[in-house]
Amino acid sequence: MSKWLDKCNNCNSEDSSDFWDYKDGTVLCDKCQKAIGEQWEKEHSYYKPLINQKTILTNLHNKGCVLINSNKFDKAIKNFDKILSIEPKNLSALVNKSFALIKLNKYAETIDLCNKALSIDSNNLGALHNKSYALSSLSKFDEALKIYNKILSINPKNTDAISGKKIALDNLNKKTQ
Repeated sequence: MSKWLDKCNNCNSEDSSDFWDYKDGTVLCDKCQKAIGEQWEKEHSYYKPLINQKTILTNLHNKGCVLINSNKFDKAIKNFDKILSIEPKNLSALVNKSFALIKLNKYAETIDLCNKALSIDSNNLGALHNKSYALSSLSKFDEALKIYNKILSINPKNTDAISGKKIALDNLNKKTQ
């Protein structure tokens, strides 16, 4: 599995869900790997795919981050889902997927995912920030304010939490007026 966005050396496809990288630099999409991979490996028996679980997880994570940076949030979510199917308590995948969900305005799903991440590490700043942002987006400013305060108790100079807290307070004050 490759670290970055791939292209099959056999059919030039870029649309495969998985790619197979070989030590000699050959890259095959899933379809070509199934069709010719076994024969290719017999002919090049000294080249085996570079695959192990840690490599797969790292590559999926890196590819997911590249997809987020390319604004391909649905595809990024699929990558993080693959990680979570292998390792359901992968904190980084939970937090990154929650960030991609925010970008798709899926705030309730974001909150659920952040709650899973926070059950693993209650002080994870990424999960706390994503949850507070989602709560604010749903106009749940009182709940968001509690989380901003928790972030600031962990890191008093966190500028995102400082500005988020100010926005939440301003909105709460508007509600009471």
